[in-house]
Amino acid sequence: MKKETLLLVLLAASVSGARGVSGPGYTITDLGALYPESINSAARISGYIESGGYDCPAAWVNGAISPLQPENTGGFANAINNHGLVVGWNNSYGAITWDSAGQISVLAVASGAYSAKADAVNDQGVIAGSCQRQPSGLMHACAWNNGVFTDLGVPYGLQSTARSINNLGAIAVDSWLYAGQSHSYLYNNGQFTPLLTDVPSVSYCFSRDINDAGMVVGAATLSNGAQVGYLWQNGVTTLLPTPPGKDRPVPLSVNSSGVIAGSAWDTVHYPGSRACVWNEGQVTFLDDLLAPDSGWALVDATDINEVGQIVGNGQLNGVAHGFLLTPIPEPSSLAVLSLGAACGWKLSGRRRRAQGRSGRRCTRAL
Repeated sequence: MKKETLLLVLLAASVSGARGVSGPGYTITDLGALYPESINSAARISGYIESGGYDCPAAWVNGAISPLQPENTGGFANAINNHGLVVGWNNSYGAITWDSAGQISVLAVASGAYSAKADAVNDQGVIAGSCQRQPSGLMHACAWNNGVFTDLGVPYGLQSTARSINNLGAIAVDSWLYAGQSHSYLYNNGQFTPLLTDVPSVSYCFSRDINDAGMVVGAATLSNGAQVGYLWQNGVTTLLPTPPGKDRPVPLSVNSSGVIAGSAWDTVHYPGSRACVWNEGQVTFLDDLLAPDSGWALVDATDINEVGQIVGNGQLNGVAHGFLLTPIPEPSSLAVLSLGAACGWKLSGRRRRAQGRSGRRCTRAL
């Protein structure tokens, strides 16, 4: 990871038990009404709240929810980078950004493009997302670099969207002919590389995140109808273990240590979804790592940062709440957190929820 490699090694040595699976557990912070989407290395969180029948962009800053625009106006704050730049969209302007002071900027698109959405941002400020094209209305993956818009094109079928971008500018892209039957690609230097070509039984797949090591995570449907989670890197696919009692794992985020956060759910139980984490070939339900009397049921984990802090959605004593998990022991984690923020470690944008925290399907499709 360039000059940060040594620091990542030090991180692994100092907080190997604090990244989630094998450590003593987590402390949990109640995020209240915030539906968290993304967390950066300073534990600033972007997401949305429900207000007046709309989903409205919001952030978690200094222990409180901060709306990013007037309430009762729809939109999402999909990702935040380590400089505090938030990207997303709203109903009035399409793709937008909010800087660390809360100032809004509209992302321009080329002629023939409209209804753009920003889904991911890296620490260089390069943004990835999607737009619709005239006159067809079909969706295309796109990117913005220093305000310059690029239509990434469609590697398969008729439509595409960008899911995540890493600090090297590599973008995880999904493309499809029919809704729900997508194929995943890595876009880098103007070229598309198909993923999961080494798994012949894959019918279709989707990606959700990419880290700086080029690890892509997502889920795939096999020819027998089974859904599996995967990790892809350098042409090699690793199928992730499915948690016991579940049949639909959905990895949503991967950090630079290769720790993966997401959820797993089934169609039999209600709400059916449980947040989980994959690390070194093992999968663990996150609420099993909390104090037994916490009152929490963790539904999904939407993002993980470089020191293993995880955000997601759950239920506290049966009521929907967002959550932030911080690994124990905390002191060494927070020491590395400060070091990581100074070095500009990357948080990938992530995509997204498997299920709402009350068990309902969330407002945006996978």
